[in-house]
Amino acid sequence: DEANMDDETTAVEDNNHHLNKQERRRLNRDDAKTNTKSRYVHQLNGLFPAAYPNIDLVDMSQIGFDYSSSKEFYIDEYNRVIDFFNFLGIFLAKSLQDQRLVDIPFSKPFLKIRCSNGMESTFFNNYNNLAAARSEQLNHQEIYAKSNIINSSLNLDDLELVDPHRANLLKQFKKIVIKYKQFRSRVGKKTAPHELEIEINNQDEFKVEINGHKLSVEDLGLVFEYNPPSKFYFYNSYKLKPNGENIPVTIHNLEEYVELITKFLLKDGIEKQLEAFKSKLHKF
Repeated sequence: DEANMDDETTAVEDNNHHLNKQERRRLNRDDAKTNTKSRYVHQLNGLFPAAYPNIDLVDMSQIGFDYSSSKEFYIDEYNRVIDFFNFLGIFLAKSLQDQRLVDIPFSKPFLKIRCSNGMESTFFNNYNNLAAARSEQLNHQEIYAKSNIINSSLNLDDLELVDPHRANLLKQFKKIVIKYKQFRSRVGKKTAPHELEIEINNQDEFKVEINGHKLSVEDLGLVFEYNPPSKFYFYNSYKLKPNGENIPVTIHNLEEYVELITKFLLKDGIEKQLEAFKSKLHKF
């Protein structure tokens, strides 16, 4: 009887193992799908920090909230996000100490950051510089320049791995900026503004392609504002510059828009999360 019970137990365990393997395969097939009902996602190309306006660097008036959120609520949520990265650093440090393997699928851009040459001196910087800048009563741009926590090792190729649709659009914008500069140098300053606009609007090289349609930059209705892709960010807009929500993006200021939103997504909006992760990883 004991032998039969052991056989039955083994059979049940084998069956559960088989079901678990099937479930893992099903989840792997769904890697690219985003579940809007859950706070947790598995990004197909690996994990990368979501961009949040850094409350230590930005004016809170630059952050927009909907009816369900507020300045105080966002600050609490932002600090909770930082605590997650503190925990992640401690968790990985402890795993290394105990020589345990953990399956955390970091994205290539995240690993690129962590493995940058000269990381200690150029990639991360401690917040003493930030505190010193604050004591000198500098403005937000000067404070950012002094903090200099992240270098410019990330680019749109990296963004394409974590946010392919946005990166594709920004890459098209960069090509348009280059062509626009070449065009302006070719026609010179003698061409009347209205003639310049007509010529630009008549050329496809100054348009972006979305779902097979050619659209001008102005047709997209963009402003100098970033909108996160999910309500779980606890903010619904971030002004890339003062009064940004009222400044339309045109072909004439497109270069500035690309620079500001890229800097937010790959630098300003992720620096404190990465600093929290790094500090705890090294501490333990």
